[in-house]
Amino acid sequence: MVQEGKEDNLAEAERFEINKACAQAKFEIGYGCMSKEFNKLVKIAAMLRAKNGCPWDKKQTIDSMLEHFLEEADEVKQAMNKKDYKNLREELGDLIFTMLMITQIAKERKLFNINQVLRDIDKKIRRRHTWVFGKNKVKTAEEALAMWKKNKEKEKAKNSTKRA
Repeated sequence: MVQEGKEDNLAEAERFEINKACAQAKFEIGYGCMSKEFNKLVKIAAMLRAKNGCPWDKKQTIDSMLEHFLEEADEVKQAMNKKDYKNLREELGDLIFTMLMITQIAKERKLFNINQVLRDIDKKIRRRHTWVFGKNKVKTAEEALAMWKKNKEKEKAKNSTKRA
């Protein structure tokens, strides 16, 4: 319990720093208007699966959602290939919502929730981008990719020794 509080304090400090940096760059990410819109979608996914929700949505499982996920991902790919950015915007929304439905089902099954998914990816991105969030230095995209791969390999090696 104490650990979670420390993590929340750290997350709050990180949000402050991110918002401060974003304000300097004249834009806001994740913790302003976008967070409000994201939370609305999380609630919609829960409502669709609730007692008085949609029969089709309530019937879905993680396994049954795979087909829908792949279909939406393919539609994103098609829009990108066509450089149809208006359609890409729509298809990305569909893909995001499909992922939210999958996390809602996982939450109901007590597997994991969306906050855990978001925290995990936040930590992973920070661990792998040590030239942005750490002390490593890179100057080119090629150096960044090489460092990312090196960090990923270190992480995988560390995780495999934990499992052994």
